Amino acid sequence: MEQTKISYVDPLSLKIGENSRWRISEDVSELMESIKQHGILQPITARQEDKQVICGNRRLSSAIKLGMPQIPVIFISGVDDRQLSILNLMENMQRKDISSIEIGRQCDIMLKNTKFKMSISELATSIGVKENRIKICIDVFKHLPEEYRNKVVHMNFSKERKFGDLPENIVFAILNFGRSYKHLDYQEMKLLLKETAEKKLTLSHIHLIGHLFTSGMPLKKALKEVTYYTIARLNFVILKTELANVEKKEKIIGKQALFDKIIKKIYPNLIY
Repeated sequence: MEQTKISYVDPLSLKIGENSRWRISEDVSELMESIKQHGILQPITARQEDKQVICGNRRLSSAIKLGMPQIPVIFISGVDDRQLSILNLMENMQRKDISSIEIGRQCDIMLKNTKFKMSISELATSIGVKENRIKICIDVFKHLPEEYRNKVVHMNFSKERKFGDLPENIVFAILNFGRSYKHLDYQEMKLLLKETAEKKLTLSHIHLIGHLFTSGMPLKKALKEVTYYTIARLNFVILKTELANVEKKEKIIGKQALFDKIIKKIYPNLIY
């Protein structure tokens, strides 16, 4: 690969290629505001031969929306399609807001590309991550119904959640529902995902639905019933002394485990 100096070009002359990010067009408002104030601080990287972006699709998308006449670009020659895909994935994996679904999607595309002839082990080595992480990301991507894949988001705070979003940690809980509670068939999983996205159900709601469903309640009813429950932290339960005694006596580690036992009515006297 041969790198040239920074050039200033019309953003419309560049090509946005295959990208591991699904939500590029939806999540650039903050970046656009930053570019308005400070400009593009880090040049976009593109392939010299066909002007396809290697790193910086979000910056390019923002620049086009802002109507910028020129943007800084570093052109690199001698990058084949395999190297381009690896570099793009590596850049995106460094971002804190990329979801495992997005990573799994791009890895799956790369592994299926007969021109690349890559194994999971080779891909993991190329991007500098453990092989198991790639396997998990691909597995989650493949098992999630297609219409919900672009709704999955990685977020640190629940206040960031918008209508229709599916936080990554909740998606993992739903996909592992059968291991934790009772098996969901495909249509039931889609229903749970739909309700979670539209009603902004939390991880606590999913756990409660799991307990109700496992006890024999139909999923549709459990989804309706869960809205009547108040999800409270055990720290605020009135019977603190009794709870502490139960934890100590039964050697229960963690309040979530105790909560599970209370909901299953193993300790019904602790519920009003």
